[in-house]
Amino acid sequence: MSRSINRLPHQPVERTLKALSGRWKALIIYHLAGGDRRFSDLLARLVGISPQVLVRQLRELEAHGVVRRTSGPRRRVCYELTELGQALPPMLAALCAWGQAQAEALGEAHRVEDCVIRPGTAVV
Repeated sequence: MSRSINRLPHQPVERTLKALSGRWKALIIYHLAGGDRRFSDLLARLVGISPQVLVRQLRELEAHGVVRRTSGPRRRVCYELTELGQALPPMLAALCAWGQAQAEALGEAHRVEDCVIRPGTAVV
């Protein structure tokens, strides 16, 4: 995975977007904002993702220093946000707020779900 890190852009905002790009990474971070989760729990929460894609996205997030993989008793594997990754939920909350405002501006507020991201609390 170090190859993908070496290919990150030099502009900070572009680097951030590149590290978090992909359909599932923001959602993975969203679900890890409430604390560590087992692989099977993430798989169940991310409707439509295949196990192979989830593994790839988690490995990329791990390579970028956002997610930590830990092994516990009975080969229980969990994922959690690193200290660096814990800075991301407030940014996701800002993106959620913008998305809700944009939906309202376009008259589509009825189509948008509530978005609750609070570090340290469960996210449904």
